[in-house]
Amino acid sequence: MAILLISYDVTDARTSDSLAVAMKSIAVRWARPLAATWLIETAFDSAGAEALLAPLLGLDDGLIIQQSAGAPAMSNTVVRWTETGSRTHGAGADVIPWQRGKVAEAA
Repeated sequence: MAILLISYDVTDARTSDSLAVAMKSIAVRWARPLAATWLIETAFDSAGAEALLAPLLGLDDGLIIQQSAGAPAMSNTVVRWTETGSRTHGAGADVIPWQRGKVAEAA
């Protein structure tokens, strides 16, 4: 399994909704630490995820997918992992709190 960092900039909110549905469909678990930034744990590599997500983009939209190689450094945010298919979006999930100036360890 890989953890992919996915960030996008879209001009239409419907595109954002479509991306969310597609990312959740390939994720074992997912987190959304920022409005247009996701972490997904998946069997897909970055190229496979890009092949699935890119067709959902408009001409003025952007997408970056990077496989995570370590624990993130974060400020003023948290990572709440949600299992795919879970009815609770983050409640009781693994939480990685932000720590100013420190690297938070991934779950």
